[in-house]
Amino acid sequence: MKRIAWIDAAKGIGIFLVVLGHTLPSTAKSMAIIYAFHMPLFFFLSGLTAKSWVPGSAPTFVRGLRSLMVPYVFFSVVSIAVFIVSRGLTSQVEAWGAQLWDMLYGVSGREGRMRYNVPLWYFTCFICVRVLFAILSAKVPNKTALIALVATVAAFTHAYVLPSYASMIWNFDVALIALVFFTAGYATQGLNISPRTWPAAWRAGAAVLALVMFAAAVVLNGRVDMNGREFGSPAWYYVGAFAGIALSVALATYIANVPFVKMLGRTSIVIFPVHALFWLLPYKVFSVVNWYAFKLTHSDFFVAVIVSGIEISICVPLYFALEKWAPVLIGQSKKRPARLAPAPAFAPASSADEIAPAV
Repeated sequence: MKRIAWIDAAKGIGIFLVVLGHTLPSTAKSMAIIYAFHMPLFFFLSGLTAKSWVPGSAPTFVRGLRSLMVPYVFFSVVSIAVFIVSRGLTSQVEAWGAQLWDMLYGVSGREGRMRYNVPLWYFTCFICVRVLFAILSAKVPNKTALIALVATVAAFTHAYVLPSYASMIWNFDVALIALVFFTAGYATQGLNISPRTWPAAWRAGAAVLALVMFAAAVVLNGRVDMNGREFGSPAWYYVGAFAGIALSVALATYIANVPFVKMLGRTSIVIFPVHALFWLLPYKVFSVVNWYAFKLTHSDFFVAVIVSGIEISICVPLYFALEKWAPVLIGQSKKRPARLAPAPAFAPASSADEIAPAV
């Protein structure tokens, strides 16, 4: 099985934006730009290699869930241990119990859970997306009908579920929204929509249109946050998300052969949960480092870029160590992954599935 280069490149773009978004101060205007599409991008990319449920595919489906569940449990346990130790709570049984309960509930969101590692919400949400997609695609094999059904479910979620209920276990409510982007990726399989194949005038026009739509959504809808169930106007939310996805995919097809960007995408499954641990390590243990980190992360955009680069550079070696010595912990089989393949114009469905989830 060969990896798809431009998908790895798109993941690389996305994971850098995730780390950068977490490094910026909450008041930064650039956060509205990043949050408008970075998580929808990951769900869309995962849908590009998804397969609908067919009789006899249960083993493959279970392996896909295991490739998410094992990393979630592993990084959760590590994060909880770091959190407890860094706060000097090692001997407090109730502290361990509270964090382990948060891990079982699998939600961070507005309730402030998962203080030990907020980004882990993506794993539980993604597992729910995979289960929902398997059920719906089995019942509705026609892609057009499936899209209509998923859109209807999302509309119902915005109108009734989100206003009426608190966060649901394992982010099931957010998964109903994320399923839109996952299904969009699935519906796009096999379509040759790469802008590299278009006439120059078409490329320029499409880029301008996407930029205008994206800018309008960001300005009119403000900052959104999928994890916090903050979507603003649903119409503008989807306009901004899909416009951002289109721009990211277009960029990824042009930089698909840049080794560094592809490497970021490949290692995203470790970067996503591990970069957040750097927020815990300085607490009480390294007061000077904590002060320095505060100054950096509350400074301007360019300093935030530097901090993000430092965090990523520390995470990458850990990925390769786990890939070599404990690949199961990052959702891989014991066999080493194949080399990256040249980037096609637009990738059809492959057997890659979510062995390395797009974060």
